[in-house]
Amino acid sequence: MGWLLSGTIIVLNIPAHISRVGDMSDFLFFVLVISALMVMWFSGSALIISRGIYHSSYKYINLMIQVSMVTGLMMASYKLVGVEFALTSIPPMLYLLIIGLCSMTLNPKLSVLTGFLAAIQFVGAYGLWLADDAKLVITEINSISWTDVILKAVIFILMGYTATIIAMRSRGLLVRVVRQVSYKEQLSHLKMEMSVASEIQNKLIPESNQTTKFFDVEMYYKPALQVGGDYYDVFNREDGNLIVVIADVSGKGYPAALMMSNIQAIFQTLVRQDSSLEELVKQLNRSICNTSVQGKFVSLVVMELDHKGHEIRYINCGHNPPIVKQGNNILELDVATPVLGVLVDYEPMKETITFNQNDVLFAYTDGLSELFDPTGKQLGTDPIKTLLNQSRMESTEVLIKKTLNILTVHMQDEEAHDDISFLCIKHK
Repeated sequence: MGWLLSGTIIVLNIPAHISRVGDMSDFLFFVLVISALMVMWFSGSALIISRGIYHSSYKYINLMIQVSMVTGLMMASYKLVGVEFALTSIPPMLYLLIIGLCSMTLNPKLSVLTGFLAAIQFVGAYGLWLADDAKLVITEINSISWTDVILKAVIFILMGYTATIIAMRSRGLLVRVVRQVSYKEQLSHLKMEMSVASEIQNKLIPESNQTTKFFDVEMYYKPALQVGGDYYDVFNREDGNLIVVIADVSGKGYPAALMMSNIQAIFQTLVRQDSSLEELVKQLNRSICNTSVQGKFVSLVVMELDHKGHEIRYINCGHNPPIVKQGNNILELDVATPVLGVLVDYEPMKETITFNQNDVLFAYTDGLSELFDPTGKQLGTDPIKTLLNQSRMESTEVLIKKTLNILTVHMQDEEAHDDISFLCIKHK
């Protein structure tokens, strides 16, 4: 492309100098020949490179050929037209053009090398062949001297340094653009993956309403990120009893969501095998110890709601104590053993409380109790206890909505920094 532009400039400059000589036909013929050679060289080079044949030294060979062709053009101009035409018209301009075009390669080393190579060949050609004839040429101002030639050579070198600066800044800009485009592509890909992961997790989380013949069930889940580490589930056994679990994996995002999915798969398998609460907890703890990374643990409460015996059997593994409204009393399921994933030899401790008709169970993760208002104050559990204590015949759906109102009033314009999960179960 650069040489085609050079050839165009050569042709455009011919008419400007026709008046200076009697016959430009020889020079024009030489220009056509050298232009054809240029096109053949670069077309052949492009064909070779397109076939994957390339060496790092090629760019320097190509540079040498380009500058040497201009020097050859200068010598031909000297022979065909005259020394003044050779030193003051097309060749010096082409040297500058090649140096400028080198900056487009974004190769600083190549740009400064072009400037020096043009200066050396220009001064060398003048000193070896053109100096004597140039002294005999008298222009309208003065004769062509070493001062003029050296000055042009210095301009070539300065132009090379200028092209180097342009190449360096252009390369830096290009690198930033490439990085930005790459970052945007990665970010777009990550957003797409997170969207898919969020959709998958939403399908893993049960629907908010799981009401059965004996229990009125309503649940709520909102991850802090697109995916989260909170987990709850409800299983209705053939005898009408309800198995309820609520868990919180340490951390947020993908690692917590991945561990949560593992817990869910194991839990659902064990529940379908009618495993006891103790066996459920032991198997979960063993799996978490074997698969989780250091520092990751799970707090969990698993409960069996017995509609015939009117009781709740539960194991609390370091989780926030669920709140139970028994008649006019409020109590917490606070008898707990350590979190899962820390102790290999884990011995769960099962407890039992009564759970009569119209009693209400409220279980939650710490994302609810540790919710901050604009002043930095945490919500705690007192507002929830007050709500349950004041409730009479409200359904769990109404209680969930009132809980969300409490959260909205408390948070105001603040964003939640942790996953929020809670469920409400009423004995019919």
